[in-house]
Amino acid sequence: MDQGTLTTPSWLTIPIFLLFPFALTYTATLCLSALGIRGTPIGEDPPPVPYCTAFVGNALALGFDTLGFLSSVVKDFGNVPVRLALGSEKIYFISGTENLQTIFSNSRDLSTKALALVALVSAHGMPPADAKVYEADNSGIHLKPLPRSSTPPEKRLRFISHHHFQSELLGGAGLGELSRQFIRQFATRISERSQEIGDQWSHLPDLYDFVKSETFVATTIALCGEHIFKINPNLAEDFWSHDSWLPCILRKVPRWVIPRAFASRDKNHENIMKWHKLARELVDCSDEKLKDVLWEPVWGARIMRKRAEMYKHVEEISPAGRAASDLGMIWAANANIIPAAGWCFIHIIADPTLNARILEEISPCFSSDLPESVDLDKLISCPLLQSVVAEVLRLNVAVMINRTSIVPNFKLGKWTVQPDKIILASIYFSHRDKGCWNTGRKLDNGQQEHPLDEFWGERFLEYPNDPYSGPSKKNGMATFSEKLSNKSIVRNDKEAKFTTRGLKGVYIPWGGGSNMCPGRYYAKYEICLVVAMLLWAFEIEFLDIEAARKTKPNMAAFAIGTLAPAGKNPIRLRRRKF
Repeated sequence: MDQGTLTTPSWLTIPIFLLFPFALTYTATLCLSALGIRGTPIGEDPPPVPYCTAFVGNALALGFDTLGFLSSVVKDFGNVPVRLALGSEKIYFISGTENLQTIFSNSRDLSTKALALVALVSAHGMPPADAKVYEADNSGIHLKPLPRSSTPPEKRLRFISHHHFQSELLGGAGLGELSRQFIRQFATRISERSQEIGDQWSHLPDLYDFVKSETFVATTIALCGEHIFKINPNLAEDFWSHDSWLPCILRKVPRWVIPRAFASRDKNHENIMKWHKLARELVDCSDEKLKDVLWEPVWGARIMRKRAEMYKHVEEISPAGRAASDLGMIWAANANIIPAAGWCFIHIIADPTLNARILEEISPCFSSDLPESVDLDKLISCPLLQSVVAEVLRLNVAVMINRTSIVPNFKLGKWTVQPDKIILASIYFSHRDKGCWNTGRKLDNGQQEHPLDEFWGERFLEYPNDPYSGPSKKNGMATFSEKLSNKSIVRNDKEAKFTTRGLKGVYIPWGGGSNMCPGRYYAKYEICLVVAMLLWAFEIEFLDIEAARKTKPNMAAFAIGTLAPAGKNPIRLRRRKF
């Protein structure tokens, strides 16, 4: 053999042969992606995100490293809409203010039905046969049905539900009564714990568990009434077990692999069906005498009676399907609000100065030393407390915004998305857009004073004599040394103003458009109430304040909801003396 001839060792032949299809697939999709970004004519599909495995596409990366995968997509593609291949299906992923404002301002051309069905069926276990009623509802969420819809009025479940949310949760008597019931129930819980704890320091293993246990009962009674706990005394434990398994369930892990996860979900169905049965026996949800009753102890808030009445007219929805739907309702009322309240507490208790400032600010909101004396209208007008809540939501809301086009040629810039294909956008990345957010002054070492991955309780405050304050990015930010030399800048909390000005399409913890979260007002009220009422009732200290300041979020819930604190933070607490 000619010694100048290069040959491949035989032991390399098989690996090269096996890897060749993957390399070829990746090269082909990479070229299509590059061509799409550089020269896509107006009207074509967004470019694909490269992948190396045909028939699998981006599914494994998205499913098992969602944050890492989407972070790389945002880094590589910026504000360009992209196409993801998930097996035989494809979805779109978008980022950037312009794209988000496009989907928010064109709500009539878009629907949230596709992922709502995923939540009902995959997350909360609605039987597929029941879900067909939702699938068949093509009438939309507005009073006037969409063109070509043949859905009967009583089966317009998405419109009826949306109308209930709008009328009961976005203002008026329903929202006011729900808030009052929460205050009453939460004050009862606090009073009971206060009697147990007393005036001497007591130790608890975790601050977040304390917040979670006290808040869940009050929230759920305010929504569903008292009887749900009378017949299900372990409801809280069962609920949080289901919540902890949701990331696995939503990743389509089979029942035989995680039987405890599905057993937990089934147990919650059983609990809610028992409550439904008891409630129907005690109170007729269609009783005209109850029409104006905003809350009663059996069904709870009027919205829950309205939902029960809605399902009475739809025989195709089984008791298990109704239970799954109300499990989703209970989950929405607890699984996002409570982690946010927990984070507020962690940041406030871990910063004694912030703690003292919050206490001073909320003091005029209470007419006595009793937590139930709180004035909600005054409380939700406290600028610093509002800023702390907003900053917690900015950092920890990680849910995906989802839409599906119901028109044939929906445009995202120069690209056209296909009808009935899911469009996803991550709130998490919008809340970390360095081009939009104020990060404080530039330090002498070149770093920013308040990076976007760190909590800054004053980020949403404007001070009248500080041109560098406020949440949106400022031009020509001063260096830290220049700030120190500027004696005219004095930040007085009493002169501060809470604002989200300049953040349209950027600060979106509730989503946007006509599909914005209908419970957003109640959620904000409850977070403020939890923080204020517990601070008013107890003195609380971390046993290891430095460890508490390093608390990280539990990323298992990324793309599902609000990230809860990871790990344990032991505390000591005692009844506050006035």
